[in-house]
Amino acid sequence: MTGRDRALLFGIGLALAILASRWITVPGYMDAEYYFATGQGLASGHGFREPFVWNYLDDPGRLPHASHSYWMPLPSWMVAAGSILFGPSFSAGRALFLLATAALPVITSQLAYSFTSSRRAAWSSGLLSLAPGFYSPYLLTTDSFSPYAILGGLTLVGLASTRSGSWRWVGAGALVGLCHLTRADGILLLPLGAVAAWTSGDRPAKRVLSLAAGYGAVITPWLLRNLSAFGSLLPPGQSRALWLTEYNDLFLYPAAALTPDRWLAEGWGAIVGARLMALVTNLSSLWAVNGLIFLLPLMALGAWRFRSHRLVRITLAYLALVIVLMSFLFPYAGARGGYFHSSVAAMPVLWALVPSGMAAFLEWGHRRRGWDPALGTRVLGGAALVLAAAFTGYIFWNRAVGAEPDRPRWSLSDRVYARVTDRLGEDGAYDGTVAVNNPPGFHLASGRSAVVVPAGGVEALAGVVSTFDVDWVILDSNRPPGLDEVFEGSAAVPGLEPALAWDDPEAGRIVVLRKSP
Repeated sequence: MTGRDRALLFGIGLALAILASRWITVPGYMDAEYYFATGQGLASGHGFREPFVWNYLDDPGRLPHASHSYWMPLPSWMVAAGSILFGPSFSAGRALFLLATAALPVITSQLAYSFTSSRRAAWSSGLLSLAPGFYSPYLLTTDSFSPYAILGGLTLVGLASTRSGSWRWVGAGALVGLCHLTRADGILLLPLGAVAAWTSGDRPAKRVLSLAAGYGAVITPWLLRNLSAFGSLLPPGQSRALWLTEYNDLFLYPAAALTPDRWLAEGWGAIVGARLMALVTNLSSLWAVNGLIFLLPLMALGAWRFRSHRLVRITLAYLALVIVLMSFLFPYAGARGGYFHSSVAAMPVLWALVPSGMAAFLEWGHRRRGWDPALGTRVLGGAALVLAAAFTGYIFWNRAVGAEPDRPRWSLSDRVYARVTDRLGEDGAYDGTVAVNNPPGFHLASGRSAVVVPAGGVEALAGVVSTFDVDWVILDSNRPPGLDEVFEGSAAVPGLEPALAWDDPEAGRIVVLRKSP
């Protein structure tokens, strides 16, 4: 691979990212909205504070609230950097994310070249990474996908490197720290790194200590921030996520109800069944999301061909750890997106293995069927790229654009919340705190402080209204279980009275309650 090859791949990646961004004009969903809102807050000088609460795991008692008690801060820092450099718009805030996405084919192609020493294989892998299937719209917004793909891929390479020297391991540890600052499950790379350091040659203890030093240098300032904000190195309440009995428990109020006893009361049949279902879901994601269905066999053949390669072993070990974590410890969050987020770190390596898997398949065909390997490489390689591009185009159009390109599906939530804000303004005085399904998204659309409508039924909602002095409650079709009667008007919430109800053209029925005089 030459510098010209890398520059050309980066340019193609950036051009495609900018072109597809035409339909990604807002963050699009709560995770990305959270990072964008908190990043803009940092750029505006508001510090690590957020004017909304999207879960109650750490027992928040008022607004504004200490930020990043659940998600990690690096994507917000990227938004802040883009906003400071280019302005307060979404396009500016996601600028560094687009650059990271454009760098993916460069890293992928270099990895493929390290496996095969083939420029053709390097280009093939780099182009495949430009057609990332289900990841396509998510790499273009302010979420952890693009930074974690880049940092995760670089970390895996760093841990697999055979170069000697303590500073090499300090650097690898620093990369692990950056991964941890991007996603909480980036910590999984630390034990993998320790094993890699210990088995790399002489003086293993020194290498492990060097790895730990690099990691500690990067993560310690954030741990000290947590200590200042929460009184502990890790935000309180994170361990409560272990005791969910369904996904909506993530929004339970009060979160103190999430206990081992409540979890055990579900019975072992339900506990084991939920984890097996999560395992099936995550393995299906491995096949469809990571492997684009038809590429997974080629990835597997490539991994088998280089099964003794340290990078392949560490990457497969990482994927195995992620599947275990997201299936058995955090099955609900894992199956609802946790695995999807975490596994992106392995994608540069998986894409890079495809040409090697293809070569192994064609060699088998040559031995058994007399296939021409050179012709097969051109035909099969071209077919793989065309299929990946078609698959990615379909996924992108279906998830981001939809049937009306002038009203992209990606911005649906933003449009609905803007209309809700306008409707409440028409009804008269509209101020105070709002309880809504997506507080970060509503805050971005309206500028209002917001808390999440809690799981736990009428009693939980009344408790949130009282604790956070909520003035308005907005319910729609995505309301938590236990509030159907309130939504339908056949049950009341203490301290609230009906205010408005209408049928939105895109969101369906919306019901608004307000604080009683």
